[in-house]
Amino acid sequence: MAGVTAPPHASDSAARWRGDAVFTPGFMAFTGRIGDADRHAHAAVQVLFVARGGLVLTDAQGQATHATAAIIPPGVVHQVTAEPGTSGFAAFLDPDSATARAALARLAGLPGEAATSWVTATSPRSPESPLDSLGAARRRSHPAVADALRVAAGWPGGPPSLVELAARVGMSASRLAHVFTAEVGSGYAAWRRWTRLQRGFTVVREGGSLTEAAHAAGFADSAHLTRTCRELIGITPTEALIATGWRPPPAQVS
Repeated sequence: MAGVTAPPHASDSAARWRGDAVFTPGFMAFTGRIGDADRHAHAAVQVLFVARGGLVLTDAQGQATHATAAIIPPGVVHQVTAEPGTSGFAAFLDPDSATARAALARLAGLPGEAATSWVTATSPRSPESPLDSLGAARRRSHPAVADALRVAAGWPGGPPSLVELAARVGMSASRLAHVFTAEVGSGYAAWRRWTRLQRGFTVVREGGSLTEAAHAAGFADSAHLTRTCRELIGITPTEALIATGWRPPPAQVS
Protein backbone atom coordinates (compact mmCIF):
# COMPACT_ATOMS: atom_id res chain seq x y z
CA MET A 1 0.00 0.00 0.00
CA ALA A 2 2.92 2.35 0.58
CA GLY A 3 4.66 4.16 -2.28
CA VAL A 4 1.47 5.55 -3.78
CA THR A 5 1.98 8.79 -5.65
CA ALA A 6 -0.36 11.50 -4.44
CA PRO A 7 -0.88 14.94 -5.96
CA PRO A 8 1.13 17.74 -4.32
CA HIS A 9 -2.00 19.27 -2.85
CA ALA A 10 -5.69 18.52 -2.64
CA SER A 11 -7.75 19.85 -5.53
CA ASP A 12 -11.04 21.68 -5.69
CA SER A 13 -12.76 18.31 -5.28
CA ALA A 14 -13.36 19.26 -1.66
CA ALA A 15 -16.66 20.20 -3.30
CA ARG A 16 -17.38 16.46 -3.67
CA TRP A 17 -18.17 16.25 0.05
CA ARG A 18 -21.93 15.71 0.33
CA GLY A 19 -23.79 13.97 3.13
CA ASP A 20 -25.03 14.33 6.67
CA ALA A 21 -23.26 15.34 9.88
CA VAL A 22 -23.92 14.50 13.52
CA PHE A 23 -22.70 16.63 16.44
CA THR A 24 -22.87 15.52 20.06
CA PRO A 25 -20.55 16.41 22.96
CA GLY A 26 -17.15 14.88 22.22
CA PHE A 27 -18.24 13.42 18.89
CA MET A 28 -18.59 14.68 15.31
CA ALA A 29 -19.33 12.40 12.37
CA PHE A 30 -19.90 12.69 8.63
CA THR A 31 -21.57 10.11 6.41
CA GLY A 32 -21.82 10.43 2.64
CA ARG A 33 -19.71 11.30 -0.37
CA ILE A 34 -16.05 11.99 0.51
CA GLY A 35 -13.89 14.56 -1.23
CA ASP A 36 -10.35 15.85 -0.84
CA ALA A 37 -8.94 17.69 2.17
CA ASP A 38 -5.74 19.75 2.13
CA ARG A 39 -2.96 19.21 4.68
CA HIS A 40 -4.37 19.59 8.17
CA ALA A 41 -4.07 18.28 11.72
CA HIS A 42 -7.03 18.00 14.08
CA ALA A 43 -7.10 17.49 17.83
CA ALA A 44 -9.54 14.62 17.54
CA VAL A 45 -8.99 10.93 16.92
CA GLN A 46 -10.33 10.29 13.42
CA VAL A 47 -11.80 7.00 12.29
CA LEU A 48 -12.35 6.61 8.54
CA PHE A 49 -14.29 3.92 6.71
CA VAL A 50 -14.77 3.78 2.94
CA ALA A 51 -17.92 2.00 1.78
CA ARG A 52 -17.36 2.62 -1.93
CA GLY A 53 -14.36 3.82 -3.90
CA GLY A 54 -11.06 4.58 -2.24
CA LEU A 55 -8.80 7.31 -1.00
CA VAL A 56 -5.14 8.08 -0.48
CA LEU A 57 -3.77 9.33 2.83
CA THR A 58 -0.52 11.30 2.75
CA ASP A 59 1.44 11.96 5.95
CA ALA A 60 3.75 14.85 6.88
CA GLN A 61 6.72 13.04 5.33
CA GLY A 62 4.97 12.84 1.96
CA GLN A 63 4.41 9.08 2.20
CA ALA A 64 1.09 8.11 0.64
CA THR A 65 -0.95 4.95 1.04
CA HIS A 66 -4.29 3.70 -0.26
CA ALA A 67 -6.89 3.34 2.47
CA THR A 68 -10.37 1.93 2.80
CA ALA A 69 -10.21 2.29 6.58
CA ALA A 70 -7.92 4.20 8.91
CA ILE A 71 -7.44 5.43 12.48
CA ILE A 72 -5.65 8.80 12.53
CA PRO A 73 -4.31 10.01 15.91
CA PRO A 74 -4.60 13.64 17.02
CA GLY A 75 -2.02 16.23 16.05
CA VAL A 76 -0.61 14.49 12.97
CA VAL A 77 -0.47 16.33 9.66
CA HIS A 78 -2.20 14.53 6.81
CA GLN A 79 -3.91 15.04 3.47
CA VAL A 80 -6.86 13.19 1.98
CA THR A 81 -7.23 12.56 -1.76
CA ALA A 82 -10.41 10.71 -2.74
CA GLU A 83 -11.25 8.87 -5.93
CA PRO A 84 -14.36 10.20 -7.70
CA GLY A 85 -17.48 8.57 -6.30
CA THR A 86 -15.92 7.66 -2.96
CA SER A 87 -18.36 7.47 -0.07
CA GLY A 88 -18.15 6.38 3.53
CA PHE A 89 -17.96 7.47 7.13
CA ALA A 90 -15.63 9.80 9.05
CA ALA A 91 -15.86 10.17 12.83
CA PHE A 92 -13.97 12.67 14.98
CA LEU A 93 -13.69 11.53 18.59
CA ASP A 94 -12.77 13.63 21.60
CA PRO A 95 -9.29 12.26 22.48
CA ASP A 96 -10.28 12.02 26.14
CA SER A 97 -13.24 9.72 25.44
CA ALA A 98 -13.23 5.98 26.08
CA THR A 99 -14.03 5.37 22.41
CA ALA A 100 -11.03 7.39 21.29
CA ARG A 101 -8.74 5.56 23.72
CA ALA A 102 -9.97 2.25 22.35
CA ALA A 103 -9.24 3.42 18.82
CA LEU A 104 -5.77 4.67 19.77
CA ALA A 105 -5.06 1.31 21.38
CA ARG A 106 -4.93 -0.07 17.87
CA LEU A 107 -1.94 2.19 17.15
CA ALA A 108 0.11 1.08 20.16
CA GLY A 109 3.59 0.06 19.05
CA LEU A 110 3.23 1.65 15.61
CA PRO A 111 4.82 4.94 14.43
CA GLY A 112 1.89 7.29 14.94
CA GLU A 113 2.85 9.84 12.30
CA ALA A 114 3.06 7.31 9.46
CA ALA A 115 0.11 6.89 7.09
CA THR A 116 0.80 3.16 6.81
CA SER A 117 0.28 2.83 10.57
CA TRP A 118 -3.17 4.45 10.37
CA VAL A 119 -4.26 1.79 7.89
CA THR A 120 -2.53 -1.09 9.68
CA ALA A 121 -4.33 -0.14 12.90
CA THR A 122 -7.64 -1.18 11.35
CA SER A 123 -6.47 -4.70 10.51
CA PRO A 124 -8.07 -7.54 12.52
CA ARG A 125 -6.05 -8.84 15.45
CA SER A 126 -6.62 -11.52 18.03
CA PRO A 127 -8.27 -10.42 21.31
CA GLU A 128 -5.07 -11.37 23.12
CA SER A 129 -2.94 -8.96 21.07
CA PRO A 130 -0.46 -7.13 23.34
CA LEU A 131 -0.92 -4.02 21.21
CA ASP A 132 -4.57 -3.82 22.24
CA SER A 133 -3.88 -4.33 25.92
CA LEU A 134 -1.23 -1.62 26.03
CA GLY A 135 -3.56 1.08 24.75
CA ALA A 136 -6.69 -0.15 26.48
CA ALA A 137 -5.00 0.06 29.87
CA ARG A 138 -4.51 3.80 29.55
CA ARG A 139 -6.94 5.83 31.67
CA ARG A 140 -7.00 9.41 32.84
CA SER A 141 -5.79 9.57 36.46
CA HIS A 142 -5.03 13.23 37.23
CA PRO A 143 -8.06 14.94 38.84
CA ALA A 144 -6.97 18.39 37.61
CA VAL A 145 -7.46 17.27 34.01
CA ALA A 146 -11.05 16.23 34.64
CA ASP A 147 -11.65 19.53 36.41
CA ALA A 148 -10.02 21.49 33.59
CA LEU A 149 -12.11 19.76 30.91
CA ARG A 150 -15.30 20.44 32.83
CA VAL A 151 -14.47 24.12 33.39
CA ALA A 152 -13.27 24.66 29.80
CA ALA A 153 -16.36 23.05 28.27
CA GLY A 154 -18.68 25.39 30.17
CA TRP A 155 -16.66 28.59 29.68
CA PRO A 156 -18.69 31.35 27.92
CA GLY A 157 -17.36 32.10 24.44
CA GLY A 158 -15.37 28.91 24.18
CA PRO A 159 -12.54 27.41 26.28
CA PRO A 160 -10.33 30.04 27.97
CA SER A 161 -6.59 30.52 27.62
CA LEU A 162 -4.30 28.04 29.34
CA VAL A 163 -3.30 30.67 31.91
CA GLU A 164 -6.94 31.43 32.79
CA LEU A 165 -7.82 27.76 33.03
CA ALA A 166 -4.76 26.93 35.15
CA ALA A 167 -5.67 29.68 37.61
CA ARG A 168 -9.20 28.30 37.83
CA VAL A 169 -8.06 24.76 38.68
CA GLY A 170 -5.25 25.89 40.99
CA MET A 171 -2.26 24.73 38.98
CA SER A 172 0.60 26.40 37.14
CA ALA A 173 0.08 26.80 33.40
CA SER A 174 3.20 24.79 32.57
CA ARG A 175 2.16 21.89 34.81
CA LEU A 176 -1.38 21.85 33.46
CA ALA A 177 -0.06 21.86 29.90
CA HIS A 178 2.11 18.84 30.70
CA VAL A 179 -0.54 16.70 32.39
CA PHE A 180 -3.20 17.70 29.86
CA THR A 181 -1.08 16.51 26.94
CA ALA A 182 -0.04 13.34 28.76
CA GLU A 183 -3.58 12.32 29.71
CA VAL A 184 -5.75 13.67 26.90
CA GLY A 185 -3.32 12.89 24.09
CA SER A 186 -3.51 16.38 22.62
CA GLY A 187 -2.02 19.69 23.70
CA TYR A 188 -4.43 22.15 25.32
CA ALA A 189 -4.03 24.75 22.56
CA ALA A 190 -4.99 22.22 19.89
CA TRP A 191 -7.89 20.88 21.95
CA ARG A 192 -9.10 24.45 22.56
CA ARG A 193 -9.10 25.31 18.84
CA TRP A 194 -10.91 22.07 18.00
CA THR A 195 -13.56 22.67 20.66
CA ARG A 196 -14.09 26.23 19.47
CA LEU A 197 -14.52 25.03 15.88
CA GLN A 198 -17.16 22.53 16.98
CA ARG A 199 -18.97 25.28 18.87
CA GLY A 200 -18.89 27.48 15.78
CA PHE A 201 -20.43 24.72 13.66
CA THR A 202 -23.18 24.29 16.24
CA VAL A 203 -24.08 28.00 15.99
CA VAL A 204 -24.27 27.78 12.19
CA ARG A 205 -26.34 24.61 12.34
CA GLU A 206 -28.81 26.50 14.52
CA GLY A 207 -29.14 29.25 11.91
CA GLY A 208 -26.34 31.68 12.80
CA SER A 209 -24.02 33.32 10.27
CA LEU A 210 -20.31 32.58 10.06
CA THR A 211 -19.62 35.92 11.76
CA GLU A 212 -22.01 35.06 14.61
CA ALA A 213 -20.46 31.62 14.88
CA ALA A 214 -16.96 33.08 15.02
CA HIS A 215 -17.83 35.46 17.85
CA ALA A 216 -19.79 32.86 19.81
CA ALA A 217 -16.88 30.41 19.63
CA GLY A 218 -14.19 32.90 20.62
CA PHE A 219 -12.64 33.62 17.21
CA ALA A 220 -11.67 37.19 16.31
CA ASP A 221 -13.78 37.16 13.14
CA SER A 222 -15.04 34.90 10.35
CA ALA A 223 -11.62 34.99 8.64
CA HIS A 224 -10.06 33.58 11.81
CA LEU A 225 -12.73 30.86 11.89
CA THR A 226 -12.11 30.03 8.23
CA ARG A 227 -8.35 29.82 8.69
CA THR A 228 -8.73 27.56 11.71
CA CYS A 229 -11.23 25.33 9.90
CA ARG A 230 -8.81 24.79 7.01
CA GLU A 231 -5.98 24.00 9.42
CA LEU A 232 -8.06 21.49 11.40
CA ILE A 233 -10.15 19.68 8.77
CA GLY A 234 -8.62 20.71 5.43
CA ILE A 235 -11.66 22.48 3.95
CA THR A 236 -13.33 25.85 4.50
CA PRO A 237 -16.41 26.37 6.71
CA THR A 238 -18.47 27.11 3.59
CA GLU A 239 -17.38 23.82 2.00
CA ALA A 240 -18.21 22.01 5.24
CA LEU A 241 -21.65 23.62 5.43
CA ILE A 242 -22.45 22.74 1.81
CA ALA A 243 -21.18 19.19 2.39
CA THR A 244 -23.59 18.68 5.28
CA GLY A 245 -26.55 20.32 3.55
CA TRP A 246 -26.67 23.27 5.96
CA ARG A 247 -25.98 25.64 3.07
CA PRO A 248 -27.00 25.21 -0.60
CA PRO A 249 -24.31 24.76 -3.27
CA PRO A 250 -23.42 27.99 -5.10
CA ALA A 251 -25.45 27.00 -8.19
CA GLN A 252 -28.58 26.86 -6.02
CA VAL A 253 -28.13 30.34 -4.55
CA SER A 254 -30.47 32.82 -6.23
